Amino acid sequence: MNILLTGGAGYIGSHLVVYLLELGYQVVLFDNLKQTTLASGDQSIFIQGDLSDTLLLRKILKKYQIDMVVHLASFKSIPESISNPLDYYDNNISGTLSLLHAMREENVLSLIFSSSCAVYGHSNLLPLKESNPKCPENPYGKTKYFIEEILKDMTNTDKAWNIVCLRYSNVSGFFMPSIFTKTIFSHSKDIFSVIAQVMMGQLKNLPIYGKNYPTVDGTTKRDYIHILDIAKAHGQVLNWMKHKGKNFEIFNLGTGQAYSVLEVLNAFEKICGIRVPYEFHPPRQGDVIESYCCPDKAKKMLDWQATQTLEDICLSVFQMIGKNK
Repeated sequence: MNILLTGGAGYIGSHLVVYLLELGYQVVLFDNLKQTTLASGDQSIFIQGDLSDTLLLRKILKKYQIDMVVHLASFKSIPESISNPLDYYDNNISGTLSLLHAMREENVLSLIFSSSCAVYGHSNLLPLKESNPKCPENPYGKTKYFIEEILKDMTNTDKAWNIVCLRYSNVSGFFMPSIFTKTIFSHSKDIFSVIAQVMMGQLKNLPIYGKNYPTVDGTTKRDYIHILDIAKAHGQVLNWMKHKGKNFEIFNLGTGQAYSVLEVLNAFEKICGIRVPYEFHPPRQGDVIESYCCPDKAKKMLDWQATQTLEDICLSVFQMIGKNK
């Protein structure tokens, strides 16, 4: 099977391509390199371009006889999406529409879409299930939700499409630290990337936004899932789509457990034996207090579940820092 991986040079894409190649897939990477640099060391084909270039996408789909598209490309920062909503709607939604037009014209009708648990927004119905109400709190989450609705409408109209949306929780960690450099962190705002920036001397302190939330220690809580588990989930989805796939399906990808910012920090310090300086800041607009998803549907239908722990994530990040100091 030939796979086009959009956003293939980014954090998730750089891991996923290695995993897919190991499974025997042929992978073409597509990225504009605006938010990342290209990692080396794999046997994939790389093409630099922008999703707005529908004609280029059509040429790629045709030339490389693409069977499946894994669509990772998007802007991903919640604070940035609040500051620049128009850029997020333009890049994430317009780019996806361009990709879908190209796919339809070239009759490539199988797609895995990288969505997010941000589509749920703040919810008292925890853990989050796929059927929960969707009420995203920020433009980033809204772009993911709107794209899901577009894909659902498409598949309702044309049953030839085979589409799966994967709602990620907070993807973290590394399983191939040797292929990354410290530049990967300059484009990431997640807690582990910021911890790494502190450890590498790029930041003085870890900023923690808010300390009076109604949680165990006053800081926000998230479901952190190891990138290796995310890669394995994609492998299971690809196999499922080939043999049992429906017209349109949605799966949560998470561990079903949430950790606060301070719990993550304490785990990292305990595993790595070092202290990470931090300081509190006012809460950020658009931040959800607590979020963790129910992965039972993926376990039942895909035979997948997360196996890596928070400690595994911490250790992989620490090892990556050591290789890039």
